[in-house]
Amino acid sequence: MLEDNDAIKCVFINKNNLYIKSKFHKDLHDLLGNGIFLSEGEEWKRQHDMIAPFFQHTRMEPYVNEMKTCAVAMMDRMATQSLSGKPISFAEEAMRFTLEVVLGTFLDSRIGLDQTEGFRERLGRVLRTIERRIWQWPNLPLGFQRLIDRSYSKSLRSLQSFVETMVMAYPDDEGGRSEFISTLRKSSHDRDSNFGNLLRDQIMSVLVAGHETSANALTWAVFELARNPAICDRAREEADQIEVRNINSENARELIYIQAVIYESLRLYPPVWTMSRDPLSNHDIPIGDGTKLSIRKNQTVVVCPYTYHRSRLYWDDPEVFKPERFVEKPIRGFSGEGFIPFGTGARICLGAEFAILELTIALVIMLQRFEFRLVDPGRPITPEPLITLRPQENVCMYFKQRRGDDGQ
Repeated sequence: MLEDNDAIKCVFINKNNLYIKSKFHKDLHDLLGNGIFLSEGEEWKRQHDMIAPFFQHTRMEPYVNEMKTCAVAMMDRMATQSLSGKPISFAEEAMRFTLEVVLGTFLDSRIGLDQTEGFRERLGRVLRTIERRIWQWPNLPLGFQRLIDRSYSKSLRSLQSFVETMVMAYPDDEGGRSEFISTLRKSSHDRDSNFGNLLRDQIMSVLVAGHETSANALTWAVFELARNPAICDRAREEADQIEVRNINSENARELIYIQAVIYESLRLYPPVWTMSRDPLSNHDIPIGDGTKLSIRKNQTVVVCPYTYHRSRLYWDDPEVFKPERFVEKPIRGFSGEGFIPFGTGARICLGAEFAILELTIALVIMLQRFEFRLVDPGRPITPEPLITLRPQENVCMYFKQRRGDDGQ
């Protein structure tokens, strides 16, 4: 396992052509198929070049209104629920919010509450099974896993049907409502006779990566704000300086402290908590102390952002939630020394800027509209290391409206 910054840069940047996704990723094939997350070489580059334009900085502004609409809808739901005086399971709300953002932004789709709740539950079941398979021995073939685990098979098929149904709703011509689906459909059709499955895999990869990780990041950020009233007050003071109707992709980046809260949450709770690569050849990589580490072809190189982000080599008081560290030392390019929540190098997450913008908008609106506190502040919330880092327990909170308007 690597925790040295120079070694990590070598594997993921300087010599990344000598590595491929590790054998552990094969267990994700059932869910993500041949989409961008698991593809390699020229096929990965083709998919990357096709999808990347949708996440360029110049494309962010049209997404803002959808993010605000979905965030306001989440606040309205919570406002209604809060009238009962009962606590709200925030992780479920965050999951619905980020799913609605991805669906509305890229797929021009709306779904009901029962569908979003079902999607979260089934995805969690599939991710837990996959994570268990990665570490179990012997590792049974995927086909056998589907036969003996009917719950897994049923959940997997339901997720696939969910995506296939959305794809079927769009016309075959390029004039469909969703430019994203039209682009993927044309590319998949031109490249693969089995383009239906490839299109499903591509959309599933964006859907899972685009909402599961962001929902976890938002949940952890709100959890830490609730645990740290002084930090929450400072973030709320900044949020109150801007009208929601005026938020755009440019001035959102000027909300320095709120974005520092997001980055600090990503440091302590990186949604993708582990990354691994298999070397294609024997070679040496440099270590920060001037020595070299010998890498062999039959080894797997593992980086754990969860522990890397908490290393005393890079952070003072690494276990403490201190957003100020990102005010004093801003992050450029969504990664840095001791900080890789979106990965790094050529395969850094395409949706990093999209995610930060989405989380910023959600936190601004939430801080403006609510005061919130944990049901049991002394009760620990344990990170659950699935493929992503979910809270293992429900993050139950009380929400109290500050004012009736939504800031728009």
